[in-house]
Amino acid sequence: MELTEQVSQRQLATLIGVSPGRVSQLIAQDIIPRDGGIGVQVSAYCEHLRSVAAGRSEAPELTVERARLVSAQADIAQFERDELDGSLIRVDAVRRVWAGAMVATRESLLQVPARLAAVVAAESDPAAVHTLLAREVHQALLNLSRGSYESASGMDAAVDEMLEEGDSDDQ
Repeated sequence: MELTEQVSQRQLATLIGVSPGRVSQLIAQDIIPRDGGIGVQVSAYCEHLRSVAAGRSEAPELTVERARLVSAQADIAQFERDELDGSLIRVDAVRRVWAGAMVATRESLLQVPARLAAVVAAESDPAAVHTLLAREVHQALLNLSRGSYESASGMDAAVDEMLEEGDSDDQ
């Protein structure tokens, strides 16, 4: 085979150890000349490989990957800034606060019978009983809507239990 001999893309691919499609890409990117013989084409490809290895030139795939990396790093930096300035909240923090609110509300509502049993037992007017019960329920709901619920003893364990139940439901 003469170095000035023209070869097919398939033959060139076999010679340099790449696919025929990759040879087409290299020709389209003007890395390998379309004409000039196999000697010129192999020489151009070898020069390209040396340039990439020396860092003087980048393979297109590497450029794309670097761009993706830079974009991902920028996204992470933006998320961190948003979190610091309070415009972004972590999901686990929201879940914990929301679960705490639910536990506190549940505890408040479960305490209604204990708080009102004696008062209701002594009350003979159904309208007054209704008013007492409604006031307690509304107070619990008002505390929930204002975020002014008090931490009940053992609430952390109840919150953890509630979150674990939610996680098992998600799966």
